[in-house]
Amino acid sequence: MAQLWGNLKETGKPSNWKPLACIKVGDEYLLKVDTELSLDGATLNIDNLKIASTDQTVANSNYIKTKADGTVYVEGSVTITSSGIPKHYNGIANIASATVNFAGTIKHVQIENMDGTKDLYVSFDSGSNWRTIQPGNILDVDCAIASLDISASADGANYEILTVE
Repeated sequence: MAQLWGNLKETGKPSNWKPLACIKVGDEYLLKVDTELSLDGATLNIDNLKIASTDQTVANSNYIKTKADGTVYVEGSVTITSSGIPKHYNGIANIASATVNFAGTIKHVQIENMDGTKDLYVSFDSGSNWRTIQPGNILDVDCAIASLDISASADGANYEILTVE
């Protein structure tokens, strides 16, 4: 009985041979190979050898141009979409909460507690829940909000808010 073996070359050793696998289809045994590898008589055909394809077919195979280090070249125009317009909402927070209304619905907010001793409290749900920002710390949140509530552990806590609208 004959058995077909192949060298994996993963260790670079010529003695690293392993048996190839077969599958049974009906009464026939077939060599397990990639779907793009086929034997046509004595000819070995390798189709769909590609780096990229517009629709994952042989007919639309494309090669990607790269530098020696693997960096991909991109030709044509590249559009960079703006993340938005930054706006500042700086102020002083007190024990009594106040609502900070933004010019529109924002995509991102960064709140910095500029005070050296007082905590800031921020609410994104009209005061039901509060997030503490300790002195000198920053809170960054990706969100879609039009306002937030802010208060402090003592009157006169300076804050800076930066939003992206």
